[in-house]
Amino acid sequence: MNQQTMQNLTLFDLLARSWRRPSGIADLRFSTDGSAVAFTCVDGTIAIAMVADHEPPETRIRVSNDLGQTTIRPREKPPVPLIATAAFGDGDVPITAYAHSGFLVGAASGEVVHLAADGEAAAPLVKIDGPIVAIDHSPRTDMTAISNGHAVFLSRGQGGAVQLKHAATSSMDALAFSPG
Repeated sequence: MNQQTMQNLTLFDLLARSWRRPSGIADLRFSTDGSAVAFTCVDGTIAIAMVADHEPPETRIRVSNDLGQTTIRPREKPPVPLIATAAFGDGDVPITAYAHSGFLVGAASGEVVHLAADGEAAAPLVKIDGPIVAIDHSPRTDMTAISNGHAVFLSRGQGGAVQLKHAATSSMDALAFSPG
């Protein structure tokens, strides 16, 4: 009767990390160097997690002396909390990897904001008319493509964006640079 019941841990419990957010996750992007991952939420906020685990499974491996059985012990501490930002819009906001460990976020105000891996937002890099619905960045050319749903704009670095002369016959809700 005095025995404590041991919780049946799954492999997910032993290897993964999980967090609770006040609203659902809509999208995610890994940073270019793979050190951080940003989750966009349906309430317009962004949550950032460092990929490095402070208590990785390799440090929790145990081999029993009597049977030689290898096990992974449960985490002793909860995972490092997510870094949460203020809302960039009313709904899901577009995001792309930028620089080595940062991100570019398209805000409902038409601004493109550089978001560092520590959650700090820099001054807007570019501003266009209307809310941004799609964004992508090419590290090879250092160009950013932005769409407000009706037109595509290209920007290089900080400053203005040039609208492409292509007339849209339908809405543009997604865009991406060709890898080549």
